[in-house]
Amino acid sequence: MTSDDSESTLSDDLKRITGPDGDRPPFSAHAYEVLRTTIVEYVSDLVAESARIAGRSRADDISAAHIERAAEHLANTTRGRFYRHVGTIGGIMFGGALSNLLSMTLENRYGAAGILITTGFAIVGTALVAAHIVND
Repeated sequence: MTSDDSESTLSDDLKRITGPDGDRPPFSAHAYEVLRTTIVEYVSDLVAESARIAGRSRADDISAAHIERAAEHLANTTRGRFYRHVGTIGGIMFGGALSNLLSMTLENRYGAAGILITTGFAIVGTALVAAHIVND
């Protein structure tokens, strides 16, 4: 399949998506432009990632396997990156809360505000770490 074939297929796919009146896509003009821009950005990212993967394996050409691996990487990266950051922040919050609880216990200082804040951080941190684990 040449690039002209893929471009005509994409164009045909977009034309096939019609609204209730049968003659225009169900996208607003702005939404249709955003769709086209997003597709162009994805293709650009796919080409760049394929080249990186091929370069890491010291290949002279980009193969179909490189493109498939790049597509999997791009699909997993976007969502996974967000939840990885959420898990990291949650781990920091949970670790800080445990450290504070240990400090409060060893020094035998218990204030109502300290206990509530520390417990809140522990709960929120645990929830963020759990969200990362569930979405991983």
